[in-house]
Amino acid sequence: MEELLREDYPVTEELNLPVPLTPFWIHRAEFWKAEADHLAALNSELTAENGRQARLIADLQGQIEALTAKVKDLAHRVFGRKTEKETSAAQDQPEQESSKTDDQGSSKEGAPCRGQKRGAPGHGRRRHPELPTIEEIRDLPEYEKHCPQCGLPFVLLPITEPSEQIDWVVRLERRVTKRLCYRKTCQCPDIPGIITAPAPPKLIKKGLFTVDFIVKLLVLKYLLSMPMNRIRGYLRLEGLTLANGTLTGVMQSVIPFLEPLYSAIRSRNAASDFLKADETGWKVFIETAGKTTRRWWLWVFVSKDTAAFILSPSRSSETPKKHLNIDQGEDNPAEKILRIMLTDFFSAYRVLKDILHAWCWAHMRRKFIEAARGYQQLKDWSERWVDRIGELYHLNAIRLATKPDSPEWAEAESRLRRFVEEGIYAVWIKELADPSTHHAAKDVLLSMQRQWDGLTLFLDFPEVPLDNNECERLLRTPVVGRKNFYGSGARSSGELAAMLWSILATAEMNDLNPILFLTALLGACAEKGRPLSGPELERFFPWALSEEDARAWGRDTS
Repeated sequence: MEELLREDYPVTEELNLPVPLTPFWIHRAEFWKAEADHLAALNSELTAENGRQARLIADLQGQIEALTAKVKDLAHRVFGRKTEKETSAAQDQPEQESSKTDDQGSSKEGAPCRGQKRGAPGHGRRRHPELPTIEEIRDLPEYEKHCPQCGLPFVLLPITEPSEQIDWVVRLERRVTKRLCYRKTCQCPDIPGIITAPAPPKLIKKGLFTVDFIVKLLVLKYLLSMPMNRIRGYLRLEGLTLANGTLTGVMQSVIPFLEPLYSAIRSRNAASDFLKADETGWKVFIETAGKTTRRWWLWVFVSKDTAAFILSPSRSSETPKKHLNIDQGEDNPAEKILRIMLTDFFSAYRVLKDILHAWCWAHMRRKFIEAARGYQQLKDWSERWVDRIGELYHLNAIRLATKPDSPEWAEAESRLRRFVEEGIYAVWIKELADPSTHHAAKDVLLSMQRQWDGLTLFLDFPEVPLDNNECERLLRTPVVGRKNFYGSGARSSGELAAMLWSILATAEMNDLNPILFLTALLGACAEKGRPLSGPELERFFPWALSEEDARAWGRDTS
């Protein structure tokens, strides 16, 4: 073949190629050149498509990983424990619930047991001398007072052998008050012919129940979260059958007597220079204009000596604005005071003006735990950060345990600030700059970066605690009530709940027994026959009680 080509088409010396070919070979050369160009373009297109598919696969894998993390988090929220538990629980760490123990007293979760350890020396049985004491004499039967062998009698000694038990007596009584009547013997025109002794004081005019009964009813439902049907069932077991509407009517009649103290608590709470705040859902089963659901919101604002619960149809910032008298306009400007508010990261708090925002370290800690729950590869990273936050609590507790302006305070302050700077701030700056840091870890660190000023506000204001756990503890009672009786059937019922939770929580914050305090308050209203006001109401301010009233209504701490 080469010989034929060389004979027909001489080869040029420079390129070692044959002289111009015939049209047939030119056509074939153009075809293969076009085919090569097409394959090159196809290869380029497939390379680009391969890159797109690789990016899509990586994106889908990221979505799968994120969705898997979300499923794990939701499964934990529904089926898992409601608090984080660790193998050790120090008092200077964020508050955690202890794990349950088995019947041998050992912890099933590896956490130390509460209470006295088995085998440890005892401290003796507590006798509870604060309880009323009823003495009962028990004697031998007559036939056992003689010697069974000789029949001679036993001699009674001036000693007794004590034996103690604690009884729980619950008894319903029907109190019939018979009022004595007198007939006048004079002819004075302004004096009635028959004079009758005054009726016993009643909180509700023509009401059937005493103040003690009403207080027990309110405490059972709003302090112990017992549904009304269950209360009625208990009363029925004790022999008293009542209609549901009867008890509901009693509760509605109590509202005017509680409103003055509730308003005083809210006013004092709103004027505080430091508040903690939180909120939770609450159902109110009524139709409300502008709302498509029956979900309302129960807010709680906690100061040093008050707790104000507020029921609102909205979770927006309007509720805290109204409570704190913020942004009221130029005609009636709010009094400008320095306020610090400790909350979680909810946006409704962020928009509040004239507020120094302190953010909760327990919520920040929770973000690290949730990241490890969704991404197992972040477990060690998360545990390191949880340990750092634990150390932060420890160092802050040491600072608070020292006397301000003392050398010990200065040393503890220096250690705390140095740890915040080197042990926390420098670490998250470094991890954010590291390109190998997992995206979920970066999300948590970026959240810390956004909240950093509020998270470190406690350094300059030592009175600000590190977390908002007190609000969450106060919300536990409404949450249990929400689980037991779902919510309120009317707005007035929900507002009564907010009133009672405010009064009962404020009483407990001031070391008062809620039952004794509420009984005294409503008893005074019954004596007056109306709600209290002025100095007679001020007597019942839990933060300003006289020593006598504080002792009378105090909570036993023995």
